[in-house]
Amino acid sequence: MTTGSPPAPSSLNAGEDLIHLLYLCPVAIAKLDGHGNILLMNPHGTQLLIMISQNRELVNLFDIFAPFAPEIGEMAMRFEKRAGKICEEHRFVVRLNGSKTDASVTLSLTMQKIDVDVFVAVIADVTATAARESTIRASEERLHSVLDGVTAYAICTIDAGGYITSWNTAAERLEGYRSDEVIGQHIDMLAPARGGSASPFKKPLELARRDGGHEFQAWRVRKDGSRYWANCTISGLYNRAKKTLIGFSVITRDTTVSRRSEDSLRLLASTDPLTGALNRRAFFEAAQIEQARCHRSNETMAMLLVDVDHFKAVNDTHGHEAGDVVLQRIVAEARAQIRTMDVLGRIGGEEFAVVLTTASGFEAGLTMAERIRKQLEGVTISVGSVDLSITVSIGVAEATGTEVDAKEMLRVADGALYQAKRDGRNRVVLALAHDKPAGS
Repeated sequence: MTTGSPPAPSSLNAGEDLIHLLYLCPVAIAKLDGHGNILLMNPHGTQLLIMISQNRELVNLFDIFAPFAPEIGEMAMRFEKRAGKICEEHRFVVRLNGSKTDASVTLSLTMQKIDVDVFVAVIADVTATAARESTIRASEERLHSVLDGVTAYAICTIDAGGYITSWNTAAERLEGYRSDEVIGQHIDMLAPARGGSASPFKKPLELARRDGGHEFQAWRVRKDGSRYWANCTISGLYNRAKKTLIGFSVITRDTTVSRRSEDSLRLLASTDPLTGALNRRAFFEAAQIEQARCHRSNETMAMLLVDVDHFKAVNDTHGHEAGDVVLQRIVAEARAQIRTMDVLGRIGGEEFAVVLTTASGFEAGLTMAERIRKQLEGVTISVGSVDLSITVSIGVAEATGTEVDAKEMLRVADGALYQAKRDGRNRVVLALAHDKPAGS
């Protein structure tokens, strides 16, 4: 009678290979019944569990883990499906059985229900992995703590395309944006809007990509729309091999106060402290710029030289304080008549000069000078209990294109001013740049 054929040799070999694989497997593998009783387990599982079993008995896996992770048995008992994954890489810490110290290990459990009342558990010792992850987390936390503790510098990182990937607390305070509002956005959102489609950060990022880093200053705009002057340093971020650029760090500092201080110092160095007009040096620097522009564009420039009539008498009769008030008023009235693009400077004493830029042909300077003269003629200046009336004499010089020479025009305007004084004061005299001054 035939009782059946023996298994094929290939099937026997496959089974032996599987048993050999389970025997050598570096993780614990156990088959359990529906109550957690261990039915089968590989040698590594025996070695691992014997170290943590409090009574050194390997009967029920849920009981072995109960002192450290009682939730494991509860998860298995509450799993109602016929089959499925109960947990995956569920971590817990156990203290080693019989250890005289507080030695412990971190275990990872993956448990699968494969049929009614049948479980398979895979247990791995992940102590070293957990320690590495803990070290990495601690390092990240220390880094974030350092970055967030930096109050004077806003620090963010961006990817190679310019999109924000991290944002420290100082950046939140400086820019007004929370991290969730900016992460994933392009860094251009922090620059003032301007015409054209060019990215404000395009050139700085190109230079940082080429040189490894770039520092520049520019206006930035906060969430509330306010602007501030920023010092910005962009540095390339590379992978460990230092070969591939993966992004940039952007460190920003608000330098508005120092810029204002610099602007104030620059203003003090270039203006007359009494009247606020440009001082002689700054006036001629501006006049030279206009001269060069006229040479390039063949435009006309007018030079006005203004002098207060009988100013010495004002000082002698009413004192230098009254003279100072007169000079301040002259500048205020002249500035109200000229355009913002024109240049006004105090040449010395009671003499002032005006450069009219882009003058519309000859006699434009004469027209402006007459307006200034008439305006000042009708002004009454109160100094204490005294009301003063003043007049001015103005000499005007005009030239076009390459004939424009600021110093020569001032010399010619001075000659025209001398003529206005000689003709009775309170008048305007026009001379051409090539004219000789009176009395020369």
